[in-house]
Amino acid sequence: MHQKTTSTEEMDRLINLYSGGQVENALDEIEKLIKIYPKDPLLMNISGACFNALKKYESAIQSYKLAISLKPDFIDALFNLGNLLRETGDLNNSVNYFKQILTLMPSHDAAQLNLGICFQELGNFNDAIDHYEKAKQINPENADICLLYTSDAADEEDS
Repeated sequence: MHQKTTSTEEMDRLINLYSGGQVENALDEIEKLIKIYPKDPLLMNISGACFNALKKYESAIQSYKLAISLKPDFIDALFNLGNLLRETGDLNNSVNYFKQILTLMPSHDAAQLNLGICFQELGNFNDAIDHYEKAKQINPENADICLLYTSDAADEEDS
């Protein structure tokens, strides 16, 4: 039977290329592998990360969306897409992806934190503070960062 996903060895090679700063080489390898494994969501997610690293944001968004269409509960792809959308200023869609993650995994502290950041950037300070508090409850190691953001949100709300 023909395997439908990229092997661990192939995936490790891609990750090593990406981590070693050889993003273009990783994308070349990904293009070849996509022809063999066109329905591999992990491959599409790594493709998105490569495009993002090269600041090819539209291609990254399309890769992440394809990964999610292949595996709707793919938290890493949802998170990567949410982050990219937040970084590129598409805050409302970013919020939607972080909410999807929290529906699938309510204990995802980074999604709680990033959702708080989105709400703060949208001027919704009460929701921002609420999500910072949830992130801190889930993972007490977030306390310092949440305190910083909570303080900023409270200051912005007061002004």
